[in-house]
Amino acid sequence: MSGFPEIAAYARAHPEKDLGLHITLTSEWKYYKWGPVTPAAKVPGLVNKNGFFYSSVDSVVQNASAAEVEEEIRNQVKRAKQFGMDPTHLDGHMYTVHHDLGFLKAYLKVGHEYHIPVFIYRQVESALHIKLDTVVSSRDVIIDTILTAEFPNYKAGMVDFYSTGFKNLKPGITYLILHTAYDDDEMRAVTVDHEGWGAAWRQQDYNFFTSPLCAKLLKDNNIYVVTWREIRDKITRNKDL
Repeated sequence: MSGFPEIAAYARAHPEKDLGLHITLTSEWKYYKWGPVTPAAKVPGLVNKNGFFYSSVDSVVQNASAAEVEEEIRNQVKRAKQFGMDPTHLDGHMYTVHHDLGFLKAYLKVGHEYHIPVFIYRQVESALHIKLDTVVSSRDVIIDTILTAEFPNYKAGMVDFYSTGFKNLKPGITYLILHTAYDDDEMRAVTVDHEGWGAAWRQQDYNFFTSPLCAKLLKDNNIYVVTWREIRDKITRNKDL
């Protein structure tokens, strides 16, 4: 996407930062569209009649093959590395890679090839009717719980949602998914006609996670923040394990 060269330059200048790769197989916004980094002719099941990714996850599952998904995931990783990035992890935009067993295996396969940890969560077992132990390796870290706001939480107030969520975390690894941005002209144009996950939503996320309240809640509730860089370097790439 258009901002990629800028963040790649930042990653090269700040190699200590925790920057992963958001594997993307959908293009959901009304006017701000994108397609695969792989030539469309090689992954025809991933693109619509206009050459963009489909807007919905269901369309990807219906039209794309696992082989096409694997090709595109691998090429997104290659593209990042071409620009000098060493991703701390992979995760999946709109959970697309978690909606099909073939997609999931392709996602894990590429992560294993490049020794990059991948975001995978326990609830996938019930969704895909599988046991994760049959598809993951000993170096994969399975997330126990996801904490992320949905539309009703946004309407009720993000501060209350996150404050309650932090106070009620269960033992294990909780994966926090947030969407930070400014509520400005650029983001309002990108997210036009999307009140959910729109510009105002993203500003609220930014405000909370940069606030003294957030820091206090983490401390008061004895929450230990683990980065993907730690998981990558201490587990995925630890030759002594």
